[in-house]
Amino acid sequence: DIRRRILPNRYILIALVLGFIQSASRSLPEFIGGVAVAVMAFPLLWLLVCRDFLGGGDAKMFPAASLLVPLHDLPTLMITIGISGGILALVFLVVRNSLGGAEAFPAILTPAPASPWSARDQVAAGLPYGVAIWTGLAATALWQH
Repeated sequence: DIRRRILPNRYILIALVLGFIQSASRSLPEFIGGVAVAVMAFPLLWLLVCRDFLGGGDAKMFPAASLLVPLHDLPTLMITIGISGGILALVFLVVRNSLGGAEAFPAILTPAPASPWSARDQVAAGLPYGVAIWTGLAATALWQH
């Protein structure tokens, strides 16, 4: 996600399947509540995709990630994703400004050659927010234990 700004659907599908398995191990009301949150989150997030505020993979990843945590931990998940995203944004700003702009980004932060976008367009397009989602999910999982 950092380099290509793409979350492969196979990873999202794996998270979704694992999320359903994890959710199924909980009580029926919590399972139904978790699935309802995931189902309601996707169309709301897709509206952000349509407005170019969020990438499509990110809109698919959050509902899958939300199934991996208990319903009562969803606020923690959203907070940790937000904090992770804020830290990610600060890192990108510092790196971009210290290196002289988007053209000077290190290779890991610029798009892969297969990308149809230039480095400037890719960096301007936004953050690889899938990193923040996965980091928030990991932080929430660690917080639970």
